[in-house]
Amino acid sequence: MLMLIAVCGAPVLAQEAGPVVSEFDLAEVADAPHGRTVDSVFYCNFDEGADADYARGNGRCAAIGGGGSAQGRWGQALACTAPDGLVVYNMERNIVARAGTLELWVRSAEGNIWADDQDRELLHLSSGLSGWMGDPDDVTAEFDARRRAISIEVTRLGADGAVHLLVHRGRTAPLDLSVPAADLSADDWHHVAISWDLRAQPALLWLTIDGAGAMAQVDEHMEPLPFTSLQLGNYHRLGDYQQPDVTKPLGGWIDDLHISDETLARRAAGYDGPRPGAIDEQFAMDAQDALRRWVDLWAELQTGGTWASWVFPRVNDETRLFFHIEAQPWPVSPMQAATKYGHPTEMATRFLRIWEATGDERCLQVAKNSAEFFLRAQQPEGHWLTAYLVDESGRVVPAGGSESARSYLPINDSYQNAPFVFLLDMYRATGDGRCFDAARRCADMLLEIENENGSWPGVYLLDRQMGVVTHTWDTRSGGEYNDGATSNPLRMMITMYHLTGDEKYIRGTHGAGPGGIGQWLFDTQLGEGDVRGWAQQYDDALKPAWARAFEAPLIRPWVLPRYVAPMCQWFHLMTGDERYVELTREAVAWLRSVEVPGEAGGWYDHYQPDGTPVHAAERQVIPLTGRDPSELPAGARPDRKGTDLTEAERWLQQLDELGPEAYGASLVRPVELTADELAERVLGAAETCRRLEAEQALREAVRSQRADGAWIEDDPQVGHKLAYAPPSRLLYYVISLSLARGVLPADTIATGGSGPWGPAGTWHGPPIADWFDVPIEP
Repeated sequence: MLMLIAVCGAPVLAQEAGPVVSEFDLAEVADAPHGRTVDSVFYCNFDEGADADYARGNGRCAAIGGGGSAQGRWGQALACTAPDGLVVYNMERNIVARAGTLELWVRSAEGNIWADDQDRELLHLSSGLSGWMGDPDDVTAEFDARRRAISIEVTRLGADGAVHLLVHRGRTAPLDLSVPAADLSADDWHHVAISWDLRAQPALLWLTIDGAGAMAQVDEHMEPLPFTSLQLGNYHRLGDYQQPDVTKPLGGWIDDLHISDETLARRAAGYDGPRPGAIDEQFAMDAQDALRRWVDLWAELQTGGTWASWVFPRVNDETRLFFHIEAQPWPVSPMQAATKYGHPTEMATRFLRIWEATGDERCLQVAKNSAEFFLRAQQPEGHWLTAYLVDESGRVVPAGGSESARSYLPINDSYQNAPFVFLLDMYRATGDGRCFDAARRCADMLLEIENENGSWPGVYLLDRQMGVVTHTWDTRSGGEYNDGATSNPLRMMITMYHLTGDEKYIRGTHGAGPGGIGQWLFDTQLGEGDVRGWAQQYDDALKPAWARAFEAPLIRPWVLPRYVAPMCQWFHLMTGDERYVELTREAVAWLRSVEVPGEAGGWYDHYQPDGTPVHAAERQVIPLTGRDPSELPAGARPDRKGTDLTEAERWLQQLDELGPEAYGASLVRPVELTADELAERVLGAAETCRRLEAEQALREAVRSQRADGAWIEDDPQVGHKLAYAPPSRLLYYVISLSLARGVLPADTIATGGSGPWGPAGTWHGPPIADWFDVPIEP
């Protein structure tokens, strides 16, 4: 176990090598009760007993054990005077282990606890203790392999009259940072603060008494496991953290205990770093509470590492909720969880992002549960299926259960790339190699089944060893644009090339690889003359093919902005070939030329190669020439749904303004930030917070949340249901708030360059400075 102990004495580090110690002073120590503030994770003023007045994870955290009451510095204080006195708190989700500050006021009760020869225990923060953090055999423990059990203890040793901060790392000699205490007055209240930043390299430790003390820099990996308990006023017996050790009673009073998720760094005398300025602190706390209620709700609704396809509120609007369950012959009725569009991975990624921003360990646990689900659900060949049945034990089987279901390999609709990206995110966050291996297996499997021209089908049938056009069983595929069938695997190949350096991911199985996709963009263009457009899917002769009854083998307008224009951008960045730019310019110009003006305008659902508008329904192509759009059936009228040219036109405009070289350079971002770059982002995040605080829509979103943490939305298929996501502006606000306050780790902020998502997109996987530094021939 790693133990961190804060003790009083002149700055001393009782360790032979490693840490660098320096004096540290606070700019000021506020002479007033702290109360709850935006940085609070735990607060107790002891005026109404020992229970916490605020605990981020569980409200008013109840104290366990005995402690009396005494006159405090303000109001009442906790009396820790009995030899067997020990007060214990459950700290699950009530403290951030990676970084924070614990401060309190202490006074001698009888005699002088700062100057006698008795060892005195102030407090002890422990990790790795069973009882509050769940099953010690939790299958997600592998995610914690690089994290260390740390305990933080504040003790005054009678032998030297100092308060010591000890850090135990297994069986190695402990760190021992001390600050003098023997000259402290027995009749005065004294402010004691300890602070830690164990995510940093080097790790940082602080200890101050009445604003003066020391800071240590420790050049070793100290990423901590969660703290599980806080003990006040005594040390616990070995083997029983709720039983006191009568040899180390505090013999004093404690008042105004506050724990923050911020370190003491910005409170230092002479601090010259970024100062974000004022925010609306009450709204910030309301926003944090709203997001936390949403976290609690959806963490409870997770089953077997995933979520049901739909979740409905009960008709009587009680706070208890139930899943949409499909009856199956199981001992326990399972939940059906679809993986289409990456819904489970989007949900899990939200939890991962919230953990990164707030340090809430429950969010990380939810993300780990989801990763375990995808590791279990991955098929032997390396892919994921469309839907699974899951029960509370975590048992996962394919929905349908037959071999035909197992052999149906969906590539479109993010069935493969969404788990791929999420698992790489988890690999980055936790270092668990199983996640990286699973992502690589999926990429390798897709590499094996690519088409000869480098593209991918929407669906591959393993039992027949052939790719088919989506929604058909016998039309051999020559590649699909629809639902990212080709663009998503292309992203995956670029990613694996960067992560492994293996050129097989850009050569391809058949020698075409990504370069073949570049030519495929031209070979599948259907327009005649000035017309430029693409169908959604093609057969193996590169002739456009029918898919569903409304997906005709003709030009589909939205294929350009969704798939063709982004891939043209990527290939231009990778090869410098201007053909991709010109193809996009011509296609955008043609689409603008046939756009029906007005609010009710837009584009028809299909066009013939000569540009004639048509409508597809029931596998029929219906001519629309000469017909008044307002008199057409609803499905045949022009609209702008899905056909948004904004990003494509922005890319072309930026190319014209900057030139290709400068535009490419603008997408390169550092994977590590300098102090100036970090300061710039911190100040920018503060401005974002102030801008969002002024938005009435965000304030209304916070007010409209149900008491159980839910937001309700209308779904065209199922009616009222719980919204899977919190309001996007709320999540953006809380993450920006964490960045502005300095609690979002710098290695999370530096995500590298704009990745293969599209002209304005970012990649949330591994940090790569230049995603488009890929050796592909023009």
